[in-house]
Amino acid sequence: MQGMSSSSSMTKERCALKERFSSGDTVAVVGHKDDGHHMTNKTGFQVLPNLVGEDEDDTNALREMAKSAREYISSFTWCPPIEDMYLAYGFGGIVGIFLFEFSEKIRGTDDELWVVVGDLPSAYLVVESDDSPSETIERYCGQMDAWISAVQTSGNLQEAFPVAAAATLENADLLSRRIQFLRKEIIPNIVTPGSA
Repeated sequence: MQGMSSSSSMTKERCALKERFSSGDTVAVVGHKDDGHHMTNKTGFQVLPNLVGEDEDDTNALREMAKSAREYISSFTWCPPIEDMYLAYGFGGIVGIFLFEFSEKIRGTDDELWVVVGDLPSAYLVVESDDSPSETIERYCGQMDAWISAVQTSGNLQEAFPVAAAATLENADLLSRRIQFLRKEIIPNIVTPGSA
């Protein structure tokens, strides 16, 4: 699959990783960028609906995540019509990073957004200059860390982005484990075309 490092044992590794990963909820992550328009390098991205995974199961899981990503971003009243949708990185059933291009700017600012979905909280993030899938998922992890910290320290959740889950220590711990997993097992294996 595009955006993934290849290995003869990848399918076995993917199955093992999926077994270690558990369910999540939804979240909205908001950011800021200067002019609202950055041309994202889409080399290696798959344009939807032509989405293909490593095997039939992976393809089906990625297509389900693409459907979830579209439904998630379209659920916001401010969401303009979607012009194009790309899979920047995907690990079927665990995490998908999708780039949405809109036919018009959102409230005069952004005409592209990242959407992260999978077996973890869904989120949208603004597109920053020279973003890559690994940088995007690391920013996602940072936003999740802020919520985890606010919950664990009884901090101000108003200062963290909203996670659609009860602010309990148990949920913070579950999310913390997912974020650690992404940083240890997923982010180091995201191949950005031209960087290898």
